[in-house]
Amino acid sequence: MQNVFTLIECNSRSKLFEKTLLIQMGRSWEITHILKQRILQNITTSDGGDCLLPGDCYPDWLTFSSEGSSVTFEIPEVNGRSLKTMMCHIHYSSSDSITSDGLKNLLVINHTKSTIQLYKRNALASFDDEEWQRVLSNIEPGNKVQIVVVFWSRITVNKTSIYLIYEAIDEKVEHYHASNMNAPRSISPGVESMEDLRGASVKSLTKRLLNKFLSRKYFCKGKVEKKKNQA
Repeated sequence: MQNVFTLIECNSRSKLFEKTLLIQMGRSWEITHILKQRILQNITTSDGGDCLLPGDCYPDWLTFSSEGSSVTFEIPEVNGRSLKTMMCHIHYSSSDSITSDGLKNLLVINHTKSTIQLYKRNALASFDDEEWQRVLSNIEPGNKVQIVVVFWSRITVNKTSIYLIYEAIDEKVEHYHASNMNAPRSISPGVESMEDLRGASVKSLTKRLLNKFLSRKYFCKGKVEKKKNQA
């Protein structure tokens, strides 16, 4: 299972204890590894305490940022690509040295569809790729989406950034066609209409399809033998 949470210490020049938390929502692949490494390498703190993050890298990923604990944006349509992963980067500070990341909940609000998805920290940590895909499948191009992070008390969220990471559709289609060309082809017997099958038992359906398959097989064999006799 992938590591959903990455806690990063900031070299703060102030008296506050500053950290950044990176939450990955979706599967890991080449582009997510590249982005994550760039974020880890570029984490520095200026006099104002802002962490310097990589910006847009169209069409691989797009960035949306806002001050505070929430960020609102519209999902863009990227031609030839589909949204596969979302990363949430949170820069926060505290007057105390807190060993944990302090995250309590994460909310995904789709204003276009009027839906709210609330995820507790433990639930986020246990999500697999299939569960993340269900979360992201609710987000479509043109939707107005808001991400809200909720921390425990004594923590101030300075900035929230969202990275939308896209995968090329052509690569998946080419891989699908290539695998299908190598796969053995099979001939399936014809199936009656739903009206004919309605109310039939599993046993009778199996017998009916088996008889149809055998009759087709012997019919084809008979045609071959007939051609041989004519020759």
